[in-house]
Amino acid sequence: MMKNRILPLLMMLALIPLSHATDMGWMGVAGIAVITSAAMLGIVYMIGFGFSIHELTTLSKDEAYQLAAVIALIGGLTLIQTGGDAILGAFGDGAGIQQSAMTQTSTMTGTLSSIFGSLGDIERRVSLEGSKSLTCSILAVGYTISGCGGYTLISPAIATVEATVGLAIAELSAIGKLMEIGFNNSFTILLPIGIIFRTFKITRGAGGLIIAVAIAFYFVLPLAMISMWKISDTFKDPAYTGTLPGILISSCDAAQTDDLSGEDLDNMLFGDLPSTDTNPGKAINVLAQLRGVIPFYLFPALIYGIITPAIALLIMVASIRVIAGIAGADVDVSVLSRVI
Repeated sequence: MMKNRILPLLMMLALIPLSHATDMGWMGVAGIAVITSAAMLGIVYMIGFGFSIHELTTLSKDEAYQLAAVIALIGGLTLIQTGGDAILGAFGDGAGIQQSAMTQTSTMTGTLSSIFGSLGDIERRVSLEGSKSLTCSILAVGYTISGCGGYTLISPAIATVEATVGLAIAELSAIGKLMEIGFNNSFTILLPIGIIFRTFKITRGAGGLIIAVAIAFYFVLPLAMISMWKISDTFKDPAYTGTLPGILISSCDAAQTDDLSGEDLDNMLFGDLPSTDTNPGKAINVLAQLRGVIPFYLFPALIYGIITPAIALLIMVASIRVIAGIAGADVDVSVLSRVI
């Protein structure tokens, strides 16, 4: 009975010094949490020894081995941090794992925003040409001539690409904010709380889960993002240099209603483009240019903005279960994986 009263009180008191330790590095905060846990075990042992409570002395001895396992885990995390920073430094990026991932995410978000702006400019110019018309009035009877209807068929294709790029921007922005929250809070708040909770058997499962979540957010997610970007760069088309090709949009003559000539139709049968002497020919040439540049607009959106974050999130969720098992908590994250 005394054990059940003492342990929650000790865990609440142990969190007090951690509230003043968030300004130091995560290794210092983890060290304070380990020292606090060791002090808690020492207090429990002294209480058990002083009052001849065999259960408390046995508990403190058993949990000392668990604390040693946590110390080994922190040592492994330190090696991962140091090794990862060294590897990134060898590639010319000395910002560290977390900062490098957040910087790349911010840079790619800016690139996709530029692509989105370029698509909006193309759609505006195409819509402007498609809206041209000519109105005449004869004997108080008015009629409208619009020979630019072919341009209106181009806007839906551009809108589809814009929707894809917009989704990529939203996903990258969300993953960037997630990494920022993990970088600022996971190892300065979650990790020490998890270490303290894992000190005792009654809260070991919760502590192991909290430690796993902290490691997944701080290490696994940024490492997965960096790794997936490196893999994507390997399979990138050499023709894609990051420079967005432009599109020449010929001005439409609203009063010109001629259709494609027979020669133009014959040329299109053999894969050639029609001349730009007619408005339909101009619209078909714009559509052909758009078809040629769409891959340059969609590649960064699909690969870097949609597929990479999705795979990185799946890796992070899967790692929570593995790390939680190592930390002493059996967690089923399959439902969360299916949601993501």
